[in-house]
Amino acid sequence: MISKWPFACYLTTNYGDEIASCLANLNEHFTVIRNRQEDFYPWRDGASHLIQKLHSDLNHPAEVVLTSADYQRFYVEDSCQYFRDKLRQVFEMFDVFLIGHSLSDPDIDFVLQLARKTASPQHPIYMAAADFTKADEQEYLEKYNIVLVQYSNNDGKHSELRRMLKTADRFIVPRHRLRERTETAVRPKEEVEAAIALFLYRRLQGVQPTNYLSPLVLAGLLSAGDEGIAKVDIASMSALKNFTKGGTNFEEAIRETMDNLIQQCLVSDVAEKFTITRSGREKSKEYQAIRNTEKDQAYGQFRLNLTNNYIGLTSLQLEKCQRLAEEVMVASFANRGLAIANQVFSGQSASPGELSDVFGCVSDRAAEIEDMGLRAAFVEAVHQFLVEPSTPQRKYLASVSQGYFLYHLLGLDPKFCQVRQDIFKRTLWLCDSSVILPLVADGCHNHDYAVELFQTLAAANALLYTTPKLLQEAWEHFDWALRFMKTTGAESQEFLRAALVKGSYKQNLFIDGYIKLSADGLVGAFKDYLDMILPHGTIDQSSFYKSIIQASIRISNISDLKGFVQVDWAEIEDAKA
Repeated sequence: MISKWPFACYLTTNYGDEIASCLANLNEHFTVIRNRQEDFYPWRDGASHLIQKLHSDLNHPAEVVLTSADYQRFYVEDSCQYFRDKLRQVFEMFDVFLIGHSLSDPDIDFVLQLARKTASPQHPIYMAAADFTKADEQEYLEKYNIVLVQYSNNDGKHSELRRMLKTADRFIVPRHRLRERTETAVRPKEEVEAAIALFLYRRLQGVQPTNYLSPLVLAGLLSAGDEGIAKVDIASMSALKNFTKGGTNFEEAIRETMDNLIQQCLVSDVAEKFTITRSGREKSKEYQAIRNTEKDQAYGQFRLNLTNNYIGLTSLQLEKCQRLAEEVMVASFANRGLAIANQVFSGQSASPGELSDVFGCVSDRAAEIEDMGLRAAFVEAVHQFLVEPSTPQRKYLASVSQGYFLYHLLGLDPKFCQVRQDIFKRTLWLCDSSVILPLVADGCHNHDYAVELFQTLAAANALLYTTPKLLQEAWEHFDWALRFMKTTGAESQEFLRAALVKGSYKQNLFIDGYIKLSADGLVGAFKDYLDMILPHGTIDQSSFYKSIIQASIRISNISDLKGFVQVDWAEIEDAKA
């Protein structure tokens, strides 16, 4: 019953595999981890699909917590301090429900110690327990922040607990239904706009690659062992070889990365050699453990689906099918990464052409399986992985797709860089008045940004356009400032109201620019400001337009563009609505 409920993870002191077996019967794969330090690495906010055997199991005698000496080592001695620290963090991060223990169990003593340290009235620990008193209930809540859920065990078989859980079961959405009900939340408008602005900035300004090179450098140094790697050989180590194939100069990025890692005490620089420190080794193992856990959870679900689709699967067949599935993932992302990412991140269905390409990759690999029944089961399991992924599979696909997009974003794939430049050069950018005005209004609060933006776009040979109506809108903004200054002047109370955007006034970028440059002593009268922004002798509409055209912005009606037909107006009206 508790395997059917949508718990993210399970902690158990049992040695057996009952929980994993029950979950497998429900077609859910959970990764089983034990009590070594590296087993705790996957535990972080958002962790799921884990079963942790706190006392290990009988297949690993050195780790088993069984005797009083074992309890002493894990629950008291310094050698296993990590066990207590990590478990406390788990209690702090997750909502916890304890079941199957009595108040007199020795394990509960340790839970009480943890609960005392992590106690938060907003984050209690819940525990189903038998035959406790009111005094117990009050003590556990006040001292340990544990909410006791009582039942009677008069028959010694915990029948009442079963009845209680069955009652709760009617109201708890089971795991498979929860997956069906999950919907993509609509993101706040401000968040979306900020994300788009950040992405555009990264596209135009380039990405600082040091954050992404660090784990690769650590992986390379970890495999080099205690001898380390000579400084001159860092760029050529296997983990970074792919980064130099595209002809991009990564020497400076690698140098910054190494400086960064040394500052964080993850790498040491001794005798012209870089070696990984103990902290760096731990960090690298943490990366590896998280990657391995994600992969195990994703392909574990694949293996479970495959086993359910094909009775009598041997371990060798299973191993071969997983290898082929991994090859499918690589080939699919290389060819149709965007289609898969759309499905993963936004639930968009792929087009028939995209699916045809993806399953072309599947068919190519499936051809290596001679057994036709197993081949069909393999195709079905891969289809589930790519098109109907479970939560861990979706998480794994998200990690893979982000890795591929980052690879392209960093400009490491020369072919993709060329495609991106070609698309950029063929893209027509329509500049509206809110973008044009800061460029012309010298001194306004975002004038420097606008100048840098248009210089960057021009250097990239961007096709910059605007329409006569958008230009007219910009001119009217400028013309209002002209008429306002002519009738009121800079010394009036009305000018102060307009400058402070009081009453019915809205911000005018030319008034804003004039005030700033005047305060800096760069201009005197408003006429001086006009001469600065329009140095063509006359202050009129044609002169204003000329200053915009100088920024390599072309003027064209939408209807004059090649390929425009009259019915396109209807689409524009729909877009407006």
